[in-house]
Amino acid sequence: MARIKTFVGIRAIRGRTGEFPIETPLRIQYFISHEREGTYFTLPFTMPPDSESLALTYRYERHHESASEKDGFTSRQETNIIDLGLIAPGGTQVGASGSDKTSIQVSETYATPGYRTCVLAPGEWQILVGAYKVAPEGVTVHYELSFTPKRLRLFKGTDWTSWRLPTTTSWSQRTPSTGCRG
Repeated sequence: MARIKTFVGIRAIRGRTGEFPIETPLRIQYFISHEREGTYFTLPFTMPPDSESLALTYRYERHHESASEKDGFTSRQETNIIDLGLIAPGGTQVGASGSDKTSIQVSETYATPGYRTCVLAPGEWQILVGAYKVAPEGVTVHYELSFTPKRLRLFKGTDWTSWRLPTTTSWSQRTPSTGCRG
């Protein structure tokens, strides 16, 4: 039987008007037994409302090292291969990277190659787990998900010309010293 442990915490920055959450990490620890080798399954998690981006990292013991008593060399064998994918609410696959990547990012404007940009709708999402190769003793996989909330951003320029796109007519009516119409 699989065991799952979940840990949640909030990191915040101090602002003039109080605490502002900048990330909400979620940690999931999941044990995969050897009997699950060659199968795909999902681990659910909840996407918080108003999330701007999702960062997901995972780690597990992929290689087993053993030292040879005979010649002093260390051999390294690949004992576990766990694939990664992401599924949005409604069963839409956001992407998959196999075991090629150990971290991914997804937002409306950016996604790690192998994943697509999408709206991070609140609700139940799923980590797609592919137990391609699992050691006889099984393997524990550690997932960490960080949700960055949407927040208002104000952009500051050096003067009005840094944010206004000039047209030929309006630009030619300004003087160099003031930047205003002459």
